[in-house]
Amino acid sequence: MIEITVAVPDRLGRNPTPTTMTVLPEHEDKVRAYSRAVAQDGKRMLILVLGLSILLVLASVLPAVGWEMLTLPVTGGLAVTLGGVLFRYPFATPETIQMMGMGRSRKVVRWLAAFIVLLGLGLVVTGVYAMVVG
Repeated sequence: MIEITVAVPDRLGRNPTPTTMTVLPEHEDKVRAYSRAVAQDGKRMLILVLGLSILLVLASVLPAVGWEMLTLPVTGGLAVTLGGVLFRYPFATPETIQMMGMGRSRKVVRWLAAFIVLLGLGLVVTGVYAMVVG
């Protein structure tokens, strides 16, 4: 095991602070690359997830304005996009990484992202089917 120091941003992707970690030498490059990716893309990921979450909530208003037939396809499309964002940026919380490790936590985020994409596709297909049949 070796000690390395990497810049770790806070939960909102700000204020990177040097943090010392103990890693196996063969994983040093992966840890440094992950740290750089979080520092570079963490804010973008948070903004996209927050924006898509707000749009998902706003999609619940579609039936109230007379566009109930669009609710499932729009919601599904937003869910697919959200899953895509999480798949592209598989950043877990520091607590999750501490509990599971960096590699396993990234896999869990990617599996959840794939599940969200599949759920979204199901909503899109169901909504389009309902529009065609209904």
